[in-house]
Amino acid sequence: MKKYFFMFVCCLIVVLMAGCGENILNKNQEIVTNFESEVKITADDQTNYFGTLVHTPEGVTTLTFNSPENLKGLSYSVAGGKYELSKNSLVAEYNKMPFSKNSYVFYLLSFLDFISNAENQSKIMKNKEKYEVVCENEKFSFTLDESGRIKSVCMLSKNLNIELSEHKC
Repeated sequence: MKKYFFMFVCCLIVVLMAGCGENILNKNQEIVTNFESEVKITADDQTNYFGTLVHTPEGVTTLTFNSPENLKGLSYSVAGGKYELSKNSLVAEYNKMPFSKNSYVFYLLSFLDFISNAENQSKIMKNKEKYEVVCENEKFSFTLDESGRIKSVCMLSKNLNIELSEHKC
């Protein structure tokens, strides 16, 4: 009888401990990775970039700058390993990313691709109201709205903050 009681207590503990896992992304909440959004990128607490960000779960991403004035109209797209920079009627295509691996654009694209991959969902940890993930050896924290759309992304080591608003799906 003691043997069955001990097994029952052990099973009960396992069941109770399994219910305590608030760290991992809620299985019921999915991150919306198919969106078009207005974006504000703040780098080093002083440089602000404004534009439109479009991302699909397939990894097609386009970032078009509205300001500062010297970048207005510049569009950067990546799809299937092809990279494109365009402004007005001038288009440049690349087979390699035209930015360094330390650039803000590289980290933004890497983050979006990482969270879009269903295999990476288990690596996303929840810490209070923020989610955290390590991508490209950098720690990102981000927030979601009630619909699972990304509201903000922060990368502390590079002093990079990204705010998304006016989502269109």
